[in-house]
Amino acid sequence: MTDSGNYVFEKEDITRKKGDAMTLFRRKNIGIVMQHFALVEDMDCFENIALPLRLEKVNKREIYNRVGEVANKLGIADKLKKLPRELSGGEAQRVAIARAIINKPKLILADEPTGALDEENSLKIMEIFKQLNDEGITLIVVTHDPEVAAKCRRTIWIKDGKNVDEL
Repeated sequence: MTDSGNYVFEKEDITRKKGDAMTLFRRKNIGIVMQHFALVEDMDCFENIALPLRLEKVNKREIYNRVGEVANKLGIADKLKKLPRELSGGEAQRVAIARAIINKPKLILADEPTGALDEENSLKIMEIFKQLNDEGITLIVVTHDPEVAAKCRRTIWIKDGKNVDEL
């Protein structure tokens, strides 16, 4: 097994990016949905969602508008003043998804993005992911849920670290 090679993202070799350059690259281009949310516990939901925009120095009015828009889309507009510990697992998952998509990244990496959601919200999230993909955003979704996998355009099955089947 090898781990060498180059990684090219939109015609740019990012293999040798280090430190601040790599941080800036990730911040501008990649949204991440963690399986266990990774929300900042002492920040309310609005602040958690707005964090990527604040790091990019987006003006306050634009932040307010964009957070409101994505919170409405995800059905969490009434949760924006709550702290993460005051949320259900499904609500926390939707806040984490909102934070991952707020800056319209080119790539979203999602680890079990519907794992804490009920069926209705799972379907809603997969529809939002489909819309984002239709807009040109690449999504990589890792899941054990065959229903979630079935909603993806391309599915690669991996077992024991090996590609066993591609649909």
